[in-house]
Amino acid sequence: MEPGLKSKYKGKKFTKAPVVETVFEIRFPLNLAIDSFKHKFYDAVKNTHPIIELVDFNPFEHPITQNLNYYSPDKSENLICGVSKFAYITRAYKTYHEFKSNFTQYVKSFNECFNITEINRIGFRFINQIVCKKQESCIPLSDYVDFGFKLPDDIPPTMLKGFQTTLTLETKGGSIRSIIGTKNKEDLTILTL
Repeated sequence: MEPGLKSKYKGKKFTKAPVVETVFEIRFPLNLAIDSFKHKFYDAVKNTHPIIELVDFNPFEHPITQNLNYYSPDKSENLICGVSKFAYITRAYKTYHEFKSNFTQYVKSFNECFNITEINRIGFRFINQIVCKKQESCIPLSDYVDFGFKLPDDIPPTMLKGFQTTLTLETKGGSIRSIIGTKNKEDLTILTL
């Protein structure tokens, strides 16, 4: 991190922890046998994730390709089980060590049920939200990120109701994608990083 950037944010107080959701996901070649044996995975996780729901139900898709969500009782965690996808999602992130321990346990259970031997993609996402107070109907982005953009002169900043920008950085063996955007909520705007 650049020295100027580090000192700019040192001691910054946020109203809540910025990590609101953390996701570990694997994608693998289509394995239709998973649909017939989803009950085996449910048996392995029903003590911690007893609630089952369809993920984004689509009446135009064949039921076999629909993913299932297995939720914890308070819905702070869910596991997604599908014929080409597995994911562990938590909205109660505390530490990386705890998160890694949990996703390792659930991936092991999933693999014991379905014996996945080939992986197409691994995804690991931290989703942060920082609540920003508007100042004269503007979002003070410079208080939160070292990033900016300039509107054309004939568009006043007060017309801006929201925006979204995606930055993708290539890394060794993958990429890091940052989405900076807004979401209106009463008199607060959510800045998602």
